[in-house]
Amino acid sequence: MTEKNEELPVHPAAELFPMMTGKELKELADDIKANGLVDPLLTHEGKLLDGRNRLAACRLVGVEPRYSEAPLNGHSALLFVVSKNLHRRMLTQAQRAAIAAELMPQLQAEAKERIKEGASAGGHTAGSGRPKNSPTPKTAGGYLPNKKSAMQGEARNIAATAMQVGKTSVSTAAAVRKADPQLFEQVKAGTVGLHKAHREVVEKQTAAQHRAAPSDGTRRQQMDQAVKRRMVEVLSNIRGQCRVVAELDMAVLSRALTDADRKTWISTANELAGHLRDFSRRLKEQTNGSNRHENENDPGTREHAAPASDGTANDFTGPH
Repeated sequence: MTEKNEELPVHPAAELFPMMTGKELKELADDIKANGLVDPLLTHEGKLLDGRNRLAACRLVGVEPRYSEAPLNGHSALLFVVSKNLHRRMLTQAQRAAIAAELMPQLQAEAKERIKEGASAGGHTAGSGRPKNSPTPKTAGGYLPNKKSAMQGEARNIAATAMQVGKTSVSTAAAVRKADPQLFEQVKAGTVGLHKAHREVVEKQTAAQHRAAPSDGTRRQQMDQAVKRRMVEVLSNIRGQCRVVAELDMAVLSRALTDADRKTWISTANELAGHLRDFSRRLKEQTNGSNRHENENDPGTREHAAPASDGTANDFTGPH
C-alpha cells in the first residue's frame, strides 16, 4: 500500500458510476476526517480504478489518500468496478440501466482485446472469443463470442446481470444514449426517468420521420405500427414484471430488507405507478377527444341536433 502525490489518470471503468456531489460527498468527507480513510484507492495499469469519490473527499478535508493495486486476478476491470460500487450507491433502476448501457461497448472492447491478444500469442480464438491455451480475463457471464451481433447481445446480458437490471431496460437506455447523449446523461444522473426519456426520444424520432415524408401515407402507417408494436412489447414486459412482484414473498422480504431498502423500493414503486397512471390518463384523453371529433363530424348526429324544419324545437322527450 503506497501514498502518491502525483495526479493519477482515471481508468475509463472508474467513470461508469456518477460522482457524488453536495451533501453526499460532504458526509463521506466528514467520515474520512473523523475515522480516517478505511478503504484505500485502487489502481490498475497506473490508473485510478476505484475511489474517485474517496479521493475527492480526502481533498476536501486535507487527508492524504493511500493507494493499492486492485486485486483483479485476471478478471474484468469493468465488472470489478461494478461489484465494488453497485451496493455502495443508492441508484435508481433507471440509473443502473444507464450504467449498464455504457458498460456494453466497453465489455465488447475487452472481448476484442482478448481476441487480439490471443492472435498475437499465436493461439487460435475459440468461438467464445477466448484464445486457446492462453489465460484471458473472465467476465461474469463467461467469454464474449467472436461475432459482432452475438457479442453485442452477450455484452447486454452480462451488463444487465452485473447491474441487476432487466435486459429490456438496458436496451432502452442504450437507445436513449445513441439518440440523445445529453438526455442520457440526465437519466444517468437520476434527474430524468428512463421511460420518460425513451418516450421523448421516440416522439422526436416519429415527428422527424413524419416531417421527412408527410405525403407518404404508407410510410406513416408503417411508423405508427412500429410504435404500436413497441408499446405492446413494453406493456407486455411491464405486465410480466408486475406478476413477478405480486408473487414475491413479503415475509421473506420483511426479514431481508433494511429500512433504507424499503424506502428505496417504495419510492421506485410509486414512481413506476405514477408513470402508468399518467400513461392511462393520456390514453383516456385521446380516446375522449377522438369520440368528440367523430360526433362532430357525424351527419346523423348533426341532423338529429338541428332545429325542426317548421321552426319548432326537436322534441327529445318522446310523444306526449
